[in-house]
Amino acid sequence: MPGYYTDRSVAAVELPKDEAGNIKVNVVANDAGLATESTLSAINDKIPAKTANGNLPIAIKEDALGLLKTSDLARDADNRLVVNIGAQDLKPIEIGTHKVIEQKLSGYSLGASSSTNIDIEVPTGKTAIALIVKASYDANASAGIKIYVYWSPDGTNYDTDTDEVYDHPFEAGATKQKTYIIHAVTPYVRITIKNLDSSYGVTLDVWVSYI
Repeated sequence: MPGYYTDRSVAAVELPKDEAGNIKVNVVANDAGLATESTLSAINDKIPAKTANGNLPIAIKEDALGLLKTSDLARDADNRLVVNIGAQDLKPIEIGTHKVIEQKLSGYSLGASSSTNIDIEVPTGKTAIALIVKASYDANASAGIKIYVYWSPDGTNYDTDTDEVYDHPFEAGATKQKTYIIHAVTPYVRITIKNLDSSYGVTLDVWVSYI
């Protein structure tokens, strides 16, 4: 018994193309009102340029500005469309080659004689951290900030003492920025920033990138 797909059947199929190259399907029904599997299969066989999985390829047309030309399109071994970005004088971006930047502090006001912690979990496969610190000092400040680095094996138990200490550049009323390379000897790192000025606060911006 034939399978029922629509309330009409197909007696003849014509697949002409319009001026733009699109396929037009004209279906003429017979009097029985049934569409058989063999008839539908015949339609499927007449559709050209299917992929290996039986999918229709995507047609991309050139726009009025010529930003994407059909001449720049090709197909790979799986019959998928490939666009050569370089042919359009655009700079291609290779995923995985660009560093991810995380901003840990933004316009953070660190009070006089205060400190703040930044806990960092180092991504798998990374061996160092690029720590970027920007400090904006008050015009009347007399001291800058100091940066301490502590390590932890589990994100809970951090070192209580450290030999890795940095004196950040200081100038009253100025903004000083510097990048520090921190070796990720454990999966977790704590950055402590202390304001050495006992009277004036400092505004901090801090970013990290992984190496």
